[in-house]
Amino acid sequence: MYKFLSIAVLLTLLLAVNIDVAEACPMCQTAVESDAENNAPKAYMYSIIFMLIGPAALFIGFSYGVYKLSKVENAALEAAEHFAQVAAPEGSS
Repeated sequence: MYKFLSIAVLLTLLLAVNIDVAEACPMCQTAVESDAENNAPKAYMYSIIFMLIGPAALFIGFSYGVYKLSKVENAALEAAEHFAQVAAPEGSS
């Protein structure tokens, strides 16, 4: 677990260092450069937010599904343990 966490932190730091070299999509970059008004950066920001909603919704949905499945499985295991304790005779171990 420690190895995975250290690799994840290292990759995150490497990506954070290279953020200044990231480029926009060609159409958005052209729109920002050619717009005479100052509304282009705000529109560009909103377009990025809307593009990130899809992957974020998928991640949250899958995470919630895994959480619910783990709760159901834990409840089933607890019920099975309780049933095994009730069904076992008192004198046996």
